[in-house]
Amino acid sequence: MTHEERITRVTIAPKDASLVDEMAMHVEIEDEGAGEYVVVISNGARPTPGAISINPDEWPLLRETIDEMIAQCR
Repeated sequence: MTHEERITRVTIAPKDASLVDEMAMHVEIEDEGAGEYVVVISNGARPTPGAISINPDEWPLLRETIDEMIAQCR
């Protein structure tokens, strides 16, 4: 059996911030048995349940990260 390394979670946060910083967002590949998909999770307070807040300055990096993770889905 051959094994491989896969990155399934990327954290976007201000430089030098911790993983649990309220400004951190996590982009993850998940699979509940019906195929892989990407989830974005925000550590910060959400204005609406299930919603994330995106600062316009964060959008280019977040979009790039989501695109990269989508490309890694199987």
